[in-house]
Amino acid sequence: MLSYPILIAFLLPCLSNAQDVSQLTGQKFSDELERMDINGIGAPNLQNYYDSLIYDKQTDTGTDIVIKMTDNLAQMFQTMTNQLRNVKDAIEQEYDDFSTTVQNIFPQCCKIKGTYSPKFRTEVSETRACISQSPPPNHFPNKKIEDVMKSNYQNNPNLLWQYFGGSDGTFLVFPAHRFSDNCFSYDPRLRQYYVATAANKPKDVVVAVDVSGVTATRSNYNSKTLLIVAREAVQYVIDTLNPNDRIGLVAFNDKAKRPLSCHGTQLAKATTSNKKILQDFTKTWTSEGNSNYSAGIEAAFSYFVSSEAEPQRNTRESVILFLAAGDNSGEDPLDVIKDENEARNNSVTILTYSFGIGISSSWRELLTNMSKQVKNDNPYGHKIKEGTYTHMVNHSLLHSKMSSYYKDLSITNLGDEPVFSVPYVDERSAKTGLISSLCLPVDKLGGLVGVTCTDILLDELLSDITNFKQGELSYAFMIDGQGRVMVHYLQPTPNAITINPDPIDIYTLETSPEAKPMIESMKRGENGTKTFKHLRTISRGILEYEGIEAREVEAEYSWRKVPGTNFSLCVVLGKNDQQSRLNQNQELLVKKGVFYYHRLDLNTKPTQKCREYQRYSTIEHSMVMLSPHAFVKPYEYLYRNETHAEVVAYSRYLNDETEFQANENLKLKENVKTSIQATYKAEEFWKQNQDQSQFVVWRYLGTRDGHVRVYPAVEISKDYDHFMRPWWRRTVAQKGKFVVVSPYLDNWGAGLIVTQCKAVYEGRSYGSHSKADIVDVVQCIDYPYPYFSRMFLNTYPECNSDEYRCMVIDISGFLVIYPSFSVVADEPDIELKHLGMMERNIMQELLNEKIIEKESCLDIETKKQFFSYRVLLSDLDEPVNKLLTKGYKISPVPKSNIYIIIKRKDRLSPGTCCPFSNISPLENTCSGTDCCLCHKIVPYDSCQEKTTSGQPYHICSARLPDSNVRVDRELDKIKSLSPCFDGQCDARKNEQNCYKVAGCSWCVQDNVGIEYTPDNQCCNIFETCPFGKVEDQKQTSCLKMKMETSKNSSSEVLIVATSGVAGGVVIILIIVLITVKYRNRTQRQNENPDYLTAVSENVVYSRTNEIQYLSGEAEKPSQMNQYSSMSTSSDGSGNCPVDNTQKVQT
Repeated sequence: MLSYPILIAFLLPCLSNAQDVSQLTGQKFSDELERMDINGIGAPNLQNYYDSLIYDKQTDTGTDIVIKMTDNLAQMFQTMTNQLRNVKDAIEQEYDDFSTTVQNIFPQCCKIKGTYSPKFRTEVSETRACISQSPPPNHFPNKKIEDVMKSNYQNNPNLLWQYFGGSDGTFLVFPAHRFSDNCFSYDPRLRQYYVATAANKPKDVVVAVDVSGVTATRSNYNSKTLLIVAREAVQYVIDTLNPNDRIGLVAFNDKAKRPLSCHGTQLAKATTSNKKILQDFTKTWTSEGNSNYSAGIEAAFSYFVSSEAEPQRNTRESVILFLAAGDNSGEDPLDVIKDENEARNNSVTILTYSFGIGISSSWRELLTNMSKQVKNDNPYGHKIKEGTYTHMVNHSLLHSKMSSYYKDLSITNLGDEPVFSVPYVDERSAKTGLISSLCLPVDKLGGLVGVTCTDILLDELLSDITNFKQGELSYAFMIDGQGRVMVHYLQPTPNAITINPDPIDIYTLETSPEAKPMIESMKRGENGTKTFKHLRTISRGILEYEGIEAREVEAEYSWRKVPGTNFSLCVVLGKNDQQSRLNQNQELLVKKGVFYYHRLDLNTKPTQKCREYQRYSTIEHSMVMLSPHAFVKPYEYLYRNETHAEVVAYSRYLNDETEFQANENLKLKENVKTSIQATYKAEEFWKQNQDQSQFVVWRYLGTRDGHVRVYPAVEISKDYDHFMRPWWRRTVAQKGKFVVVSPYLDNWGAGLIVTQCKAVYEGRSYGSHSKADIVDVVQCIDYPYPYFSRMFLNTYPECNSDEYRCMVIDISGFLVIYPSFSVVADEPDIELKHLGMMERNIMQELLNEKIIEKESCLDIETKKQFFSYRVLLSDLDEPVNKLLTKGYKISPVPKSNIYIIIKRKDRLSPGTCCPFSNISPLENTCSGTDCCLCHKIVPYDSCQEKTTSGQPYHICSARLPDSNVRVDRELDKIKSLSPCFDGQCDARKNEQNCYKVAGCSWCVQDNVGIEYTPDNQCCNIFETCPFGKVEDQKQTSCLKMKMETSKNSSSEVLIVATSGVAGGVVIILIIVLITVKYRNRTQRQNENPDYLTAVSENVVYSRTNEIQYLSGEAEKPSQMNQYSSMSTSSDGSGNCPVDNTQKVQT
């Protein structure tokens, strides 16, 4: 027979779960988010303040802006060109005095030991040059060349590397650095910059290689086979080419073989992708058969289209490099050359080579005649371009001879116009991003003696464009004379690129039909203005996970050629998208004490320091971090080590102690000062609402003017760019809403957090705003995930059920709250978990019902079509309740980007629509019917640089750089500091109260993963047991808990030793009491949800530095549920809630 105590225990939780989940809506949780927006974030307070401020409307037109930007660029180019000519002149004057033997004037680069430079992103010696040589050099530069380079660098710190590559293989570079351990491996003559400068035309190069059986014999070069030597030589030739050049490749024996796809039928631009395809083709070669010269030369000519327009042939140099290893077994190749080249007006030069012992003297004569094209006529004035023939006795020199083919063409460049290279990644330090080289040929007595260059970071050169922030829909881009994109908002920023990219044609990114006349005008170097509509791509966050929004925008395009170059710049201003600026002279702005720099170690103002999690901090100020966008010269700020004097200069200017900026190179933009003064209002609010610091981790904001403010103050990485962060992008894309960011591990050491943000608009005196307004500020708070999930469960106690499971998703389908997120782990794997991964059947049902839709865009960088998802319910729509028929219900949370989903556990199985749930969309290829985050490879003709599917695509926004780097722990700084906000974790006796403040964690397992018994579990600071498991070498009070709790064992459950009618009366009375109690509790929750203010309203406080803390005596009973229990189970099941509204006994 069931005893009364057991029966009572059984009925208690079940009676408290009486509310029907079918009545659940998102309104109550919206109220909670709004309350935290008001009391925690402070966005309404800051918006009201901004509405009271005075703004100055910008009057610059697109034409005004483009003129300023192109003039600035022209000045930078001219400065670089003048300095480059200084080096060229010095070399030409001193060349005769260059030593023919090593004089030990310069150290060898392979032996340099420098110090790390943030600008060069490698170790350098900035006081000297170094030398490298490729044997046998005979002209070593003297000290005067170094002096000129050093003077250039002192006068223009924007310069990166300066160097001279001699025609004999000598290489001098400033500043000195160790770019190779081999002192003789670097040959400048085989590099793209050298070849592009030494030759005054772009080149069409076809290489035909003999792969007959004779190439299986050993060479005299390290016993390699002739085939391997030939393959290496071809790869060297390919490496000399840049994207202005085109290439084709033929392997021949009895028959000719060419690569598959377009690379076997047409010349391909020498881009990174095409080079790799052709180099991979060389790896398929095998030695077999005989040498059929005719087959090889005919296949080589097929790449040159005979119908190609004459002007095109006149502006390009066409050449065939023909390498033979055996005697000819086919027909006379001279007849083929006559027919094919005369059809092309003798425009192709032939250079022939042979190696090995398999070629007799008679066939060497044939190769000579092939290069001279002895059977060809000179019809109608089209003169034959005679080539050369070389037999390579030393096989180790084959690669250098063939890759120096440009010397045997009549295209030597001896001019004085600089050659600007196609952007590339510096092999000396890939961390610098894209660079470009500005080069000049160096001649002596009409002969080329070398090439001198200077490099510049493309991010520095084009900083005016990449940092252009006129509004949310406006942007700028630049192309060269061929229409290739130099910079565009749909491409990654130059400093984020780490592998050589393929050039992109501007028509790929600017797809509006009305853009075509404008683009052709830009390519011709003309100026103009035109207004038309186009689709503007808006980033929604992380591209491969969240996709884009395509919005039609009317915009004014203003374009102008950059004087002295072949570049053209365009500024695109969206209609009504010009950002106003805060007036600098208004009384409402606080001007003193508004700026406290984030470098706490360099600040001189005395402050009381504390530790916030594992960070060195203070609560006396919020800190301000100046992003690169705040500076007139962003690169000057990024690539230098900050000093105390510079921080003092920032502080004096921004705290209005002086009107002048001390350092011209670190000059801030005009609007930054007033913007910092305006956001000081947020610091005042945060400090006035200190009690909210009990519930949240960080409070912060980012502004369109380029600064970040964080409370408590903490140092941030110098290259932190809030415009690249998902919290900024998501909030701007969904402005007007409470934007909740799904859980992630805090980079600043606070564990698992959830972010809530709100956009603050540019001020309006009438105080009314719409989504068309420009966002000035994004303001956010970070919650500990356990606190946020409990806030949700406190709002919806009906979710604590064995029959239902509740979860929260954002508008892209990512889980914000989910039962298994509370599982104990060393480091939880919960970031970017999608509904399609975790609840596949629900995902499939929502897709079928068109509640969620699938969208896609084309990522030009990877040639992948990424698929993402959107919830189509608006925040004003009624819930969709299909609990009875389909087993789920989805309810929008008004004014937010999130949705509540309720699932019946007995109706929906996990499902199978996403079989590979834990694979990144970058790696997960879509199948036919899946609901995963995935991609499809887009058919792409890399020769023509266009897709071939015939399907129109929205172009994706640029993928975000991987900036999710954990900040190093500051243990040495904080080991003796008190916590900024002491939550008194050790005094909290149950899990519910442990997670009611930020910074505490309920310890469930010891450091080796053994689970404590329930009465031995305890509360500690997060650093001791993050995610419920004790860290190694950390001590907890968990083992003491049993002794403390055993003292109260005499007051456990009251045993009712009655029976019959008396026992029944007791049970009925208890049921009535519980029912009344639950109704009262529900009524109080509906009238005044108190979870966020429960601590300040219902408990006893202790005060430390005027901040309120929860006392150990004021504990509430634990409310156990599927989210609050940090257990090792991942099934999401939990217990019904226990009433937590009883009075505290003190």
